[in-house]
Amino acid sequence: MEWTPVSPLLAEMLLLAALATSAGCSATAVKPVRSGDVNLDLITPEPSTRMELGSHQIFIAGEQTNPEVLPAYPAELLPLRLPDQRVCVSFVVNPDGSVSNVKPLHGIADCPADDGSMRPEFLAATIDAVSRWDFFSFQRCTFPPGTADALKCRGPDSVVEQVAVTLAYRFVFSAKSGIGTVKRTETGHAP
Repeated sequence: MEWTPVSPLLAEMLLLAALATSAGCSATAVKPVRSGDVNLDLITPEPSTRMELGSHQIFIAGEQTNPEVLPAYPAELLPLRLPDQRVCVSFVVNPDGSVSNVKPLHGIADCPADDGSMRPEFLAATIDAVSRWDFFSFQRCTFPPGTADALKCRGPDSVVEQVAVTLAYRFVFSAKSGIGTVKRTETGHAP
């Protein structure tokens, strides 16, 4: 199996967020991601759901294969000149890289308190886009203790398994001068 490293920023974000195996989120965000005209925050899942790795294991972060698929500001809402709308969602990246179980997150920092505190069109646009995301699979590599670095995840006794992870993102929808955008919120970074 050939392993291709991802960019250091993406690897840091995905490692922090992808070590979860069930839905959940804390109020701490990690570095924002910018893709096209959409900015979004990757939110760190709750520490209680983190995957445990042994000293003879490595987590290999997957990477989104279709970053161009992003939520769009609902055009029918532009004339309403609404205040900024925040949407936070969590979802599972399955072992095959597909996305499932996209659901809203509420009651955490910079996220809506409940479904009633945002227009459903913004949530629908977010769920539609995130549901179409696809990833190279996330993997956990197990190798015998004492394996040389060059043979970790490549040696004959190494086992690489695709794993499911939960990610969470925050989106902010804004309209100005009749143009809708989706951008990241201004939040702190995880240590």
